[in-house]
Amino acid sequence: MRKIILSAVLAALYLSSIVFTFRLTLHGYDSNPFTDDPPPVLSYPCDKDNPKKFDAKEETRATYQIIESHRDEKGKRCDFTGCGVGVNLTSWGYKKQNYVLTAAHVVAGLDGKPYEDIMIKIKGDWEFVRVIAIDRANDIAVIECEVKVPHILEISTEEPDVGEKVIDIGAPRYSNVHPVLGTLMIKDDIDKRMWVASAPDYYHGCSGGPLIRLKTHKIVAIASEGILKDFNNMYVGVGKFIKLPIIIKFLDRIKK
Repeated sequence: MRKIILSAVLAALYLSSIVFTFRLTLHGYDSNPFTDDPPPVLSYPCDKDNPKKFDAKEETRATYQIIESHRDEKGKRCDFTGCGVGVNLTSWGYKKQNYVLTAAHVVAGLDGKPYEDIMIKIKGDWEFVRVIAIDRANDIAVIECEVKVPHILEISTEEPDVGEKVIDIGAPRYSNVHPVLGTLMIKDDIDKRMWVASAPDYYHGCSGGPLIRLKTHKIVAIASEGILKDFNNMYVGVGKFIKLPIIIKFLDRIKK
């Protein structure tokens, strides 16, 4: 019986991956989207000869690296690095400029319990933070810094359309934080929590970083997960992001 159930689950996952690939193709992505190479049709900000230049200096300054430490089931200490974005939460009753929006899995385990030590990099220094609100099921969290966050962004009140240009900001491969220009591709992912966007350098280390609408330079989503090609590796160039309506509902629930 277990073998039958396992076979059914694997078949469902395989079918969903085929459907997902087909939908990406319909949305204009390369017919073979899952490669290790960034999509050639998208531009990097450092490409001086590319006409699709964009300014994301302030958005990049407002994106911060986060590092956490925890112990695994064997008691071994583990470190993980993600990102978060300084955010203006005055509309929800949080008056100070000390708050950062991130993905829940960057700062907490599967049980929703925050990790032992969480720090954020501000002006070259690592500062301790605490988790003040978390929704592990939807992978969203707000953390409060002990010091003022020097750069913050606004959360959008309008959703972008499919096909719109967006800016993904993160620290792929645990590098320095930097932006890349992408495209919002799918707004109704299977689990209904995510939007799917192309982002040429999307990889490990981007979790918790913002997806910015190019038209307004406001936050429309938060980087959550990649698309796995096997249990150890994920595809580069496309990612899943916690969508704006989920973020707004979360903030409305924790409103002061």
